[in-house]
Amino acid sequence: MAALLAQQKFVATREFLTARDGGLYNTYAEGGRIDLALGELGKRWELEQLALRPWPAATNIQGAVTAVFDLLEQHTIAPAKIDRVQLTVSKITFDMHGGFATYKGKFEALLSAHYAVAAALHDRALTLAQYEPARYDDPTLKAFAGTHVKIDMNAQFTSQETIANIVLRDGSTLTTHCKQPRGAPENPLTNAQLDDKFRTYAGARLPGSRISALIDMVRHLEELPNARTLIDALRT
Repeated sequence: MAALLAQQKFVATREFLTARDGGLYNTYAEGGRIDLALGELGKRWELEQLALRPWPAATNIQGAVTAVFDLLEQHTIAPAKIDRVQLTVSKITFDMHGGFATYKGKFEALLSAHYAVAAALHDRALTLAQYEPARYDDPTLKAFAGTHVKIDMNAQFTSQETIANIVLRDGSTLTTHCKQPRGAPENPLTNAQLDDKFRTYAGARLPGSRISALIDMVRHLEELPNARTLIDALRT
């Protein structure tokens, strides 16, 4: 609507926020705090504070999955060599997601921290493909989730905070402590991780060459002569 009005040279008051009669601040916020609205204008971008979830698991499981992938990226871990995975999670995560060591169907698999960890360790991936019946009903994954993943609770932990201990059959233990899950403003995804997520899901609809072109367009959005080029490239 704003673009159409601008195209037609529609002119509005310059005081739509601050006019004493009808301005949004005076009407809805008792005059508003103009100093806060203008503070760091052009320097602080609130969109950078959005969380971008990398995996299609429940929100409070993201910390546990982050911890597992952190260990996978640091070590070569064969599931057959794992004795057990010991997770320590927050109370809210434990209460909501710690009771699905044995799960039934897709909905419970999506809620199960046990399954998310089992799938991540076996597939080194956690995408929508892991939440299809062919994977969550796989006997190996179900057995691993039910017998090799253990979950404890620490009431002092923040909602997604997780300590993961992977105890191997040779007696050694791999440990990591995730305080903020990947994709949180405090632990943002890298460009490579963003690209990987886009390629994972766009690959079913767009050819690889166009995916690469789209990534390049977004990376250089300020230099794009016409937004129509980007929109057209997104069409299937």
